[in-house]
Parts: sequence; structure tokens; C-alpha cells
Amino acid sequence: MYLLLMGAILLFAIQTICFKEFSSRFMKNKADYFLFSGLYFLIVVGILLAINGFGQIQIQTLLIAVPFGMMFIVAILLYMKAMELGSLSFSALVFSFGLLVPVLCGQLFWNESVSILQILALGVLLASFYLAGDAKLESGRQFNVKWLILILTAMLGNGVLMAMAKFHQRLMPGKDIVEFLIVAFATAALASVLLTGFRIVIGKERISGPKGVPFGLLVLGAGVTTALGNWVALLLAGRMSAVLLFPVMNGGIVFVSAIFSVLLFKEKLTSRIIAGMVLGLAALVLISLG
Repeated sequence: MYLLLMGAILLFAIQTICFKEFSSRFMKNKADYFLFSGLYFLIVVGILLAINGFGQIQIQTLLIAVPFGMMFIVAILLYMKAMELGSLSFSALVFSFGLLVPVLCGQLFWNESVSILQILALGVLLASFYLAGDAKLESGRQFNVKWLILILTAMLGNGVLMAMAKFHQRLMPGKDIVEFLIVAFATAALASVLLTGFRIVIGKERISGPKGVPFGLLVLGAGVTTALGNWVALLLAGRMSAVLLFPVMNGGIVFVSAIFSVLLFKEKLTSRIIAGMVLGLAALVLISLG
């Protein structure tokens, strides 16, 4: 079970690297992004169908999964744009704080209380943002407001996705789990194809020149890691307590992403950014434990 957890962490960390590599090397405009997304979403759907098949689903699943797929496209676009400007490691950390959205929804709509630990986590989170404000970006520029706006918006999008998935399982506990993902990513694939055409015809954008093997490998990597990562996470959700699963998984993804950012992208982690990440990881744990 713990090997599966480590596998999920590694899969999602590699997914993040695929996103960053694509955004920095191949994404010249939104048409490029929607083409990339449509291709890897199709791989996700194919893998999930091969693993689980597709059974009869309820109308509630369709009504939630379709907008989930649309939101996924937006959230990942914002995440990629943020990683173009800022640190992979700290971007991954802030993106993980989407956890705050389902926590807030739980309090407002599902009669779930907010604990003292979760309130404390908000203060720790703010402290981590302050410390990370001194982070150097890959280009040598200082931390900037555009990055902050992009990553916070991406974080909110990620949180809305979590809240939608949680809402689905509150309505239909234990049912249509993989079917939900298949419908969501099939919707995202179809939307990406339509948006690619729209950007080319209406937006007058051109798909960047021949992509070659590196582009194909990034599409394959994003598709495989997204499909298998979500599948393993679903398996673990039924076997491990949420108190253990979510802090370890989110914290592990941030930790592995930080290692990759240093080894692959030569990012410099100053003492301030390291302190900010430690506090951020602590806030993730407090949110989940609360």
C-alpha cells in the first residue's frame, strides 16, 4: 500500500514536470496548449477504459463530470503559465493549497466544522507566502505579481475541482468513481479539440512548427501519469485514512517536485524559500489533520 502511495507521488511529480517542460518548450500560444491537452486527455481516457471499462452511470455523474472536465482545462492552463514565470517547487506547493476550497465548502454547505488546527494552518500559510516572496525565478528576476495572480487563480481552480469531486461522492458515495473520471477527461478532450479549432480559425493562431519526438514523449508522459496517478489515488482512497493519505501525498509531491526543480531545472532554493516550503508543508498537514 505504501509502495502505491510512493508511486502516486512520483507519478504526479512527473506529471508536473511534463507540464512545465511543455509550457517552456512548446507552448507559444493557446492553440498549442489546447492541442497538447486534447492529445493527452485522449490517452487518459484510453488508459482508464482499459483498466476499468465503462459501466452504466447516473445522471448526477454526467452533470458534475462535464463541468469538471472544463474546469480542469482552465486550472492546468493557469498552472502552466505560472510555472513559466516562477519556481516549479513553490508553484507546486501553492497549487496544493486548493485543499482550502473543499474545506471551506464543507463548512458553508455540508455542515462540516473548521477546526482550530485549520485556522492555525491559514496563519502558517500566510507566513510561507511571506518567506517565499524573496524567491529567485529561473530567469534571475525577482518574485512578481503576475506569477502570484496566476498561481493563486490556479490554486482556486484546483480547489474547485476537489470540491466538485467531493460533492459527487457526497451524492453518490462509492459509485461511478472511474466513470466520473472517464466522462470528465472525455469532455476535456472534446473541448480541447473544439478550442484548438477556435483558436486557429477565429484567433488566427498557428500551431507551432513540427514538434517531433520530445513533444510526443511529453504528451505520452502527461497522459500516462494523469491516468495512472488518479487511478492509484482512487485505490488508495478506499484503503487508507484521509488523515494519512492527503497530507503525505500532497507533501510528497511538493518534496519530489523540489528535488526535480534543483536537479533538472537548476533552480536555486534560498534559505527563505526552503523555510517557506517547510511552513507550507506544515500548513498542508494541519489542513488535512483538521
